[in-house]
Amino acid sequence: MAIRLVANAACWLSLTVDGTRVVSRTLDPGERVEYQAHRSIEIVAGNAGALAVTLNGQPAKPIGTPGQVVTTTITVESLKNFLQYP
Repeated sequence: MAIRLVANAACWLSLTVDGTRVVSRTLDPGERVEYQAHRSIEIVAGNAGALAVTLNGQPAKPIGTPGQVVTTTITVESLKNFLQYP
């Protein structure tokens, strides 16, 4: 699984890929992070509506609203549930 997150506004982000935390900081507007995962991706976002998420090159559904704190886990099995156009 490939994930890309782009911040449209400041957003605190903790990203765990296959059990290893790879990001734990505030993203600035316009900043993006990209990672590959084999099993799972856990996202904790402090301003979930500020993140545009792409999974395997396809747009994902919003994970939350502006200002909302969200924790979500994407697995290989649940990936299609997160896509805008499965």
